[in-house]
Amino acid sequence: MMLPVVRVLLERAETARYQLRGLLDVLPEDMLDWPDGGGGWTVRTHAAHALGTDRVITAFLSEGGSHDFAAFVAGLPDRRDEAITNANAATLTGLLREADAARMELAARFGMLGPADLAASAVVPGAGHWPGGERTLTLLDYLHAWSSHDGDHEQAIRRAIARRPDLSTIALTQRLRR
Repeated sequence: MMLPVVRVLLERAETARYQLRGLLDVLPEDMLDWPDGGGGWTVRTHAAHALGTDRVITAFLSEGGSHDFAAFVAGLPDRRDEAITNANAATLTGLLREADAARMELAARFGMLGPADLAASAVVPGAGHWPGGERTLTLLDYLHAWSSHDGDHEQAIRRAIARRPDLSTIALTQRLRR
């Protein structure tokens, strides 16, 4: 039986995924390489990152009672970069198919979480409310952020496709493709 708070977070994530998928389903292939204009990620990178997150969480939860949330949090940047690299080599159709399978597996893992699991915590240096401060992050906090994660990337993708790239960007892209 899934904890009610986890059920709500999963439903919130499902809504965000539905909206992200709706957007990705209608994008022409050439728009996937458009930059977001902010962090230097392309539409494809945003999609790869958002769609790959469930697999990272599932891998952590699959470790059972021996998992170390602090180590998981510390390793997130490296796992994110690796997942993006792997996903960028895949087709969008493949990413979406893998994301569906990962979401189903993650939902099954969520059913095994108990209150003690959600209370697992890690100290995140430099994430406090003052310079040099630190913040304690629980698995529940992390799942709250995860539940809206797809929506954040959907908005970044919408910003990227809402503006047309300048002509020098188009010319450079064409030259790199040759």
